[in-house]
Amino acid sequence: MPQKPKPNSSSNSIKKSPLINNDNNLKKNGAEEIGSENLSLAQLAGRSQLDFEIDFYGAILSRHSAYLEMLRCQVRNLLLKKRFSESLQLALKMLQLVPDSYQVHFQLMVLYSLLQQKEKAIEHFCKAVDGGFRDFSLLQKERDLAWICNDPRIRHILAEYIVN
Repeated sequence: MPQKPKPNSSSNSIKKSPLINNDNNLKKNGAEEIGSENLSLAQLAGRSQLDFEIDFYGAILSRHSAYLEMLRCQVRNLLLKKRFSESLQLALKMLQLVPDSYQVHFQLMVLYSLLQQKEKAIEHFCKAVDGGFRDFSLLQKERDLAWICNDPRIRHILAEYIVN
């Protein structure tokens, strides 16, 4: 077992990351690790930034589940990886923390739409609009939302706000 360098040792002028031990493997932090397995630096270097962020944010959220900005980042990252169900669970956690946020309701509309849950998607779209959402151009930019935008209820809301 490698020995840990002594603090303030003059022979060790380069400080090592607290997450990396002398074998270049991730150290355990209590009972948990960053990531799902012990990875060497070479393995870490071969991972995508998105995969790294998902593991990193996941580890933080496992300890601090009400960290709103970290939840926002993780919801986005999981969405990009098409892990919609996991993203939805975190977005629902965000909704508990900020129930009146039109951004969270819009995010839920997107996720429910991607999961083909039309009624829930429309419900959260209405809540987003009631809460102040007005950037309707986002609906046109997202091809995945086109099917829901054809619903008469959504078209009625869009006509009401775009005309007025």
